Amino acid sequence: MRDAHWKIIAGLLVVILALACILWYRGFRQPTPNPEAPSFADTIRENKRRADRNADTAKSHQQQYEINHHKYVRWDSLPSGRDSLGARIYRDAQAKDSLRSRTP
Repeated sequence: MRDAHWKIIAGLLVVILALACILWYRGFRQPTPNPEAPSFADTIRENKRRADRNADTAKSHQQQYEINHHKYVRWDSLPSGRDSLGARIYRDAQAKDSLRSRTP
């Protein structure tokens, strides 16, 4: 019975070795880079040029972005009726609880 296990393991190793050889022969290695493709530095330069071209559009929206940003950053300090509403709800709940405790 032990011989069958070793035969199965050896067979799998042979299959794996054969597949590795086939993949290596067919080009499993890293492909050669495209010489026509732009380099990483070229793409950075192009993106910087595009950002400079679009800077005026972004500048026109900057003021509205700043207003919205400050509105959301200071959301907890903005006056809202939630504090007084929460206090009223809590007070009413306390009053009802005190009434329930006094009823037989």
